Amino acid sequence: MNIIVTQVPGDFLNDRYVVGAGSRWPFSQEKNKSCEFQPYPFRMGYTSALLKRDVKDAKIKAIDPMPGEMSDEEFFNTVRSFSPDLIFIEVPTILWDEKLPLIKKIKDATKTKIAITGHHVTVFAKEVLEENDWIDFCLIGEYIEVAKELAKTMLDGRRTDQILGLGGRKESGDIFINDRRPLLNFKDLPWPDRDDLPAARYHDFTVFSPNVQMLASFGCPIRCSFCMFVHVMYDSPVYRKRDPKDVVDEMEYVKNEYGAKQVYFDDESFTVSKRYVLAICEEINKRDLRLPFTIMGDTMMIDEEVIKALSNVGCIGMKFGVESSDPQILKNINKPIDFQKTEQVVEWCRKHNIISHATFTFGLAGETRETMEKTLEYATNLKSDNAQFSMVVPYPGTPFYNNLKEDGYIIAEKWSDFDGSRKCVISYPSLSSTEIEDFTVHALHVYSKVAAKRKLRLAVRNPVWAFSKFNEFGVKKSFKIVKESLI
Repeated sequence: MNIIVTQVPGDFLNDRYVVGAGSRWPFSQEKNKSCEFQPYPFRMGYTSALLKRDVKDAKIKAIDPMPGEMSDEEFFNTVRSFSPDLIFIEVPTILWDEKLPLIKKIKDATKTKIAITGHHVTVFAKEVLEENDWIDFCLIGEYIEVAKELAKTMLDGRRTDQILGLGGRKESGDIFINDRRPLLNFKDLPWPDRDDLPAARYHDFTVFSPNVQMLASFGCPIRCSFCMFVHVMYDSPVYRKRDPKDVVDEMEYVKNEYGAKQVYFDDESFTVSKRYVLAICEEINKRDLRLPFTIMGDTMMIDEEVIKALSNVGCIGMKFGVESSDPQILKNINKPIDFQKTEQVVEWCRKHNIISHATFTFGLAGETRETMEKTLEYATNLKSDNAQFSMVVPYPGTPFYNNLKEDGYIIAEKWSDFDGSRKCVISYPSLSSTEIEDFTVHALHVYSKVAAKRKLRLAVRNPVWAFSKFNEFGVKKSFKIVKESLI
């Protein structure tokens, strides 16, 4: 049995390319910029590794067409040459209508079983199966262990309609959508596949290359209303963490095996538990690992003791979300922010030589021209080393989407409109989508001037909102003290 784990190619609107699996908010970039931000597709990576470990009677191949800008035709030929019997293929909302014909073409050419994964089919599994009789399965939420059970069940010739987390068709032809599977336990997982999915192809919060992306945890207890991972893929606020020893074992492994010069922890929030972070720091220190790393964190769940401990063992950067400077908007989206604490965290990061990267989002519930102006003013005064501006995307299945849909504020005509780098699909009575788009451009220009004066680096979406990675030489120069202490 030949099994492929993959996602659809990112070719989009002729001159753009989509960042898909691995991203919390799939969006498009100009093709010449599409390799500057490429998150590692962890669900694909863990699925491939688990299948290779536990499904011994199958040949497993992970294929990621995104970082290399593989065309639809190249992807089709690559998949067909493997003669697959089963394909797990992740499809983001933005590419749903665009790529179904390609998947159907693969189905017709190979007669393989098609198992669609990801956020979109998690929300719309029943509709997907009803409207596409050639799609065999939909995997719900965290599909890693669902994929393994489906593969083993098919190999054994058993019925598939009892598998938790799976949608499909019974022998009678009737559609079934089973209950979700229990949340993943890291103890049951191998490290993600970085052989078929080479670490050096992926880029996020990179200071030193190659930068290998890792996870120390799944989940976040805060549950911001717009968060697609927590509300759709996990459907749970449960925070699950790995054994600190296993985390540092993997850090050592990617350094020795793949030549990593840096690690980026792309957790929903690396800093949820002080005790846990300090335990990881202690383990790193015990081994004198000396491997620089960056993290996705949260200013409300960190203090100076943790920041100092992180810095002492090699942390050189932290991303964190602020999103808005308006207290009511933050209340609307269920995001607790203390602005004085955030400013203090930025100062602590500066004191301990950690790059601070703040994210801001326009178009959230309750947004007005005045609140956007105040958020931009706050961002320019925050003195973080980096700032990122984006338009919010209401992903199906999130409370944010459901509320906007009910109020009639979503103006998208097709799924490809859900692209926060090109357009806003939200129009409020007192704030139009065009105004949100225009203000995002305005914010970029204003902040760029501030950043230039401070000699800072700016990460935004492309062409005006897209992520851009840190310029390695600029960071080395600006944070020379960090480099000298770590390299």
